[in-house]
Amino acid sequence: MQTTRPASPSPTLWYDLTALDRFVGNVTGIQRAISAVARALLDGAAPMPARFCTWRKKMGFFEVSAAETAALLATLGRRPRSDANERWEKIQRRIRRRIGVAHPPVAPLAPGDFLVNLGFGNHPDRHRPGVADFLAKHGTRYVGFIYDVLPLRYPEWWSFEQ
Repeated sequence: MQTTRPASPSPTLWYDLTALDRFVGNVTGIQRAISAVARALLDGAAPMPARFCTWRKKMGFFEVSAAETAALLATLGRRPRSDANERWEKIQRRIRRRIGVAHPPVAPLAPGDFLVNLGFGNHPDRHRPGVADFLAKHGTRYVGFIYDVLPLRYPEWWSFEQ
């Protein structure tokens, strides 16, 4: 079970890398935007402490170190899509679960912290209630950005549910 850190005197800005975490293929506008902000945060551009995280539906948010973030950004767009790679990763996850290697991480988010999510919709619909519950339980403020302005410019192309 995850535990919450006590509120810190200075809040932390958590940058959600979920959209990049398992991304393979050609980089598009949203991946470029997310990675550019991540690089700026790595370079110390935030006015408060900044850390990185990613979401796993069964584990919640967990921290991604600065070194792991830099490595992720360095390989972005260079990881070819491969069914064999996906199958191998699934097998590795199953093995880790069965032998108990994957420990649920302590929630890195604390009351008063901010979770910044560029792209807003990168959590699938089926995960959104879990994300919202997790953030509410941890007292973390959510800052979502809508990167794509097409729904604003051409509302007739979209339904309300999208």
